[in-house]
Amino acid sequence: MARINQFEALCDDLHRLAVAKGYADKKVGQSTIKKPLTVREVMAKAGLDADAVKPFTGKKPIKPADLPDPPEPTILRHEALKQAIVAHAAAHDNLNSPISEQMLNRVLKMAKAGRLTNDQARRTVEYHSKGLALPTDVMRAVASER
Repeated sequence: MARINQFEALCDDLHRLAVAKGYADKKVGQSTIKKPLTVREVMAKAGLDADAVKPFTGKKPIKPADLPDPPEPTILRHEALKQAIVAHAAAHDNLNSPISEQMLNRVLKMAKAGRLTNDQARRTVEYHSKGLALPTDVMRAVASER
């Protein structure tokens, strides 16, 4: 029995302390339960208009993406590729075009290195001065070097 009385005395002391600090009601056995304030009540106390403020959701507003540019029609894309191929072939692979300075210098370097004969080098210089195409045997020798 002594233990029960000690426990009741401890509970009474705790209740008196709670009442003194304002945590409990002064009626014995009842505690004050405070209802939490709503967002609208808190905003009204702060002097803000609850209807004018949007709630914060933690997300940034999403702006709609711009539509991509419409792709170029396939016919035009293929036509541009065909023209690029033709232009490349005309500039680089025309076997009947006159000998360029770059090709002449390359042939002369190959002749100095001993990969072409003196006759082939002489004919290349002659054809270059006349505006003719590269001789076939020289063309094969240059192509085998690549």
